[in-house]
Amino acid sequence: MTDHRLFIAVFATMLPCIGQTVDLNNYKSCKPCHAEIYNEWETTRHNRAWTSEDFKSLSKDYSKQDCLNCHAPKPFFETGLKKEPVLRDDDRTGGINCLTCHRKEHAVMAVYNDSKGDCNPLFTDQLTAANICANCHLLAAEEWKKSSYSQPGKNYSTCIDCHMKTVKRASAKGGKIRSVHQHITYGEHDTKALEYATLHLGAKIEGGKVTVTLKNDNVGHNLPSGRIGRTLVLITAVKNADDEVVNMQKEYFTKYDNKTKPDQSIPPDKVVSYTYDTKAESGEVVVRVLYKTDPDMTDNKALKVTEQKFSF
Repeated sequence: MTDHRLFIAVFATMLPCIGQTVDLNNYKSCKPCHAEIYNEWETTRHNRAWTSEDFKSLSKDYSKQDCLNCHAPKPFFETGLKKEPVLRDDDRTGGINCLTCHRKEHAVMAVYNDSKGDCNPLFTDQLTAANICANCHLLAAEEWKKSSYSQPGKNYSTCIDCHMKTVKRASAKGGKIRSVHQHITYGEHDTKALEYATLHLGAKIEGGKVTVTLKNDNVGHNLPSGRIGRTLVLITAVKNADDEVVNMQKEYFTKYDNKTKPDQSIPPDKVVSYTYDTKAESGEVVVRVLYKTDPDMTDNKALKVTEQKFSF
């Protein structure tokens, strides 16, 4: 005789997550059905938004009240999109988790209109729009709105197109294989985010002068963006034929809010240029860009974004 219990058990593993116990007050309930996505999220700064040493320091050990809301917020679909986040009262160690972006009372908001599960998924197009990210990333969202990337056309893209790359897989256990956004959310501390961005360097050398250009290309917001103090450094080193540095120049682009200081970040598609003396008849110009999460960070601790060499 056929063991129907075995058949049912095997068949159940092939179905989308049905018959699971889901606690919509506990983000850890999402893991059994969305293990790959959950595991990705665990590696991110969203997961460590409340517990990281960086945040503890910046918030003065949680005493700066204006810093707290975005690091352990109540679900955005409950408090409102494009509104000031509200600090939740419990389990703040979970940082920005599944419930933050997906829960709406007794349901979870889903990207696909055919989603099924015991968590009562409801379709919304807001998860792929910029509004949900704008709750906390307001500066970047405002920059994006002013750019060509926010307008219909070939450049149109939203936050997740760059910060949550797609892979082919099921979004839930036993679900349909399709294009799914990863939940790694590349950001300021990830080299991948800077690899996806494009900073075009150029140099024109003539008449004893070198003109260096830098373009913010393929990015939907200013560079740098987000937290005040993030800095790009454009370094130009002119070497003579004996490989000696005869002229070294640095230009700084620091993110400010135009309140304490004027914003120095580079808007999307903008080209900045600087002209210097070569101070040599022949040699090489080395141009590189460094990225600092803090303007006081030393060059040797900064991340090198790109470097190019030009002979003359």
